[in-house]
Amino acid sequence: MSRGCSPGSVVNLIILPSIVVAALAPSSQAANEWFMPLAGTAWQISADGSTVVGHVDTGNGLHAARWELPSGNLQDLTGPKHETYPGEIAWDVSADGSVIAGTSWTWAHGESLMGAFRWSEADDRLALSQPFQRLYGVGASVVSGDGTCVVGGRGTTKGITIWRGESPPTVLSGTIGAISSARATSHDGDVIVGALDSVAALWNEDGGLVDLGVPAAYPESYASDITADGSLVVGNFKLLAADYRYEPFVWTAERGFVELEPYGNSQSTSVYGVSGDGLFMVGSAVSAIEPTVEGDGVIRGPNGRWRRLEDVVSSAGLGNIIAGWDLSTPMSISSDGRTIVGNGVNPDGVEMAWAVHVPEPGSGRMLLMGIVFAFHACRRTSTSLGKLWSATQ
Repeated sequence: MSRGCSPGSVVNLIILPSIVVAALAPSSQAANEWFMPLAGTAWQISADGSTVVGHVDTGNGLHAARWELPSGNLQDLTGPKHETYPGEIAWDVSADGSVIAGTSWTWAHGESLMGAFRWSEADDRLALSQPFQRLYGVGASVVSGDGTCVVGGRGTTKGITIWRGESPPTVLSGTIGAISSARATSHDGDVIVGALDSVAALWNEDGGLVDLGVPAAYPESYASDITADGSLVVGNFKLLAADYRYEPFVWTAERGFVELEPYGNSQSTSVYGVSGDGLFMVGSAVSAIEPTVEGDGVIRGPNGRWRRLEDVVSSAGLGNIIAGWDLSTPMSISSDGRTIVGNGVNPDGVEMAWAVHVPEPGSGRMLLMGIVFAFHACRRTSTSLGKLWSATQ
């Protein structure tokens, strides 16, 4: 339950910077704002905004992929050396882009088998789970920001597995036999978030399960991301079991579970990524609760208001470049909130990934320090913080 509110109520979380220093002479757009199409599917961006990971379809299977930004250069992490695997996906990347976690799968004796891998610039690749496990076994889905911890388990009943350094892998208590998913970790890997039996979950540094307080009336929920210090969790909950409507939430130890205002008049709003400091969130909003309806990519700024991502990108002077694009699904955002990666449809109707780099929202470059949280309880009106994030609204 949210503090002091009924399950159906909504609380606006407003993130207030206590000190804002704005530069008076921002750099030219040509040098600092860009949009980059990426041929493939993107899942995550590194915290420093330098690296995107995902996969490409080669026609002979999926290959794990790594893109460098802003050049867009593609590195095939599967390559000829590993083409015996019919499919590989790079799911996550460390803060500096140097370590990547992913999943490989193959078929043998009529069975689909799955395994985990870790890629790094230093040692290329390391198979973490051998021999391969059966489908719905354990692939690697998350890597900590510092690159020292890899976590496996995405919709598995075999438990959430942790590989840390040279230590033997461990399995989180209570996850074997339950449908569990790991989706993100804190920078040091001590806090893991995801879902356990369709309920949003957080595991602390001792491996203990923390109750996020999701109301029992909601039939399904999951935590999708966490800030670098592990203090703020974002996720989504389902209102009704029979439809596809989701609404976003945040969780902190101090305030517990807090429902967020959805985007505009959308029927469903989901948040997929949060910046390292918790100031920015990205996700998708749809106008109809049908699985075939494409949504609008949205971003939530420090003033607690959602905006269409395409409007924000156009305001950065990139409107002509993204004309005809559908930036429907932003997946991840860099630590400073300026580089966003996601998936959508290009002007030719082809589904592909994209990355965009925009000015820090507001007037000029801003240094945001000393975050405090304020809650306006149980109401649906949003509060503006003046010019902090309103210059392009």
